[in-house]
Amino acid sequence: MSAQINKELNYYKNETKIKNILLNGGIDINTQINDLKKGYDILVGVPGRILKLIDQGHLKLNLIKKVVIDEADFLIDLGFIKDLERILSLAKNYNQLMIFSATLSKKTKKVLDVIHNQKYSVRINAKNRIPENIKNFFIPVIDEERDNILINLLHSINPFLSIIFVRTKKESKFLYKKLKELNFLVGCLNGDLTHTQRKRIINNFKEAKIQYLVATDLASRGLDIESITHIINYSLPLNELDYLHRAGRTGRMNENGTVYTLCNELDEGYIKKYSINLNFKLSPVTIKNNNIEFLKNYEGVKPRLNLDDLKKLKSMKKKKEKLKNGKKKKRSKQRR
Repeated sequence: MSAQINKELNYYKNETKIKNILLNGGIDINTQINDLKKGYDILVGVPGRILKLIDQGHLKLNLIKKVVIDEADFLIDLGFIKDLERILSLAKNYNQLMIFSATLSKKTKKVLDVIHNQKYSVRINAKNRIPENIKNFFIPVIDEERDNILINLLHSINPFLSIIFVRTKKESKFLYKKLKELNFLVGCLNGDLTHTQRKRIINNFKEAKIQYLVATDLASRGLDIESITHIINYSLPLNELDYLHRAGRTGRMNENGTVYTLCNELDEGYIKKYSINLNFKLSPVTIKNNNIEFLKNYEGVKPRLNLDDLKKLKSMKKKKEKLKNGKKKKRSKQRR
């Protein structure tokens, strides 16, 4: 993530004359120390490496005026809140804190309200919805058939590049081994990898040396690859925001994208709930003779909605009705 942001900054170097330095574990710390001595305008880094350089006496943050936290939800979920608090306390003269995240959970909002210390901040929070250029399908399965259905799906769609999401590292290793044995061009991305291993696998994926990437939700944040055509949820994410992040890995730059989710009965109730709360169309499909077919007149199980979800649904319906009535009144006035 930090490397991607730094790469974007490099595009503006010649015109703006800015000096940006990347501070993460993928670069030799002595190189970073030498770069800091030469001066800088922008630091891009991960909390651990920034604090290490501070503790060693090579970096001071008292002159920092602007602080940007990208992927705020992700950093807090990974347990970096104490590191962020310390960095903000050391950058004591900053006058603006900017927070970027595709989603901001209630928990993250509460945490950020505390750590920004009442200073002026800009909170960027995109609407929690999936773009219309991303189509969403689910395949009803029983768990004993999940692996075979996944393999049939891969043969049916033959994507250019696809991420297959799982929940756990154990699942990722199992599925990677299984697909590798079946001669699929596959890589594995999970939290056990070093920075160097992760970087190599992502580069191989970007260059299409591997066609499939089996990944935990670690990869759903900050992974920006334009050529991903399909997302497959081998296992359903535990919440709708994770579904949103996973789906957002495809359909980049307004290209078409497709998401397939394998669902047992319990999963099906949750994904239908996600589709309501994230406002996307969801269609059931099946695989026959290596062809994907829509399931006509399929009802399945009902969405697993709690009281908060029902309130949200009622609110959404009222807004749609109000918007619809407003358009009708506008047309009526135009005719007069």
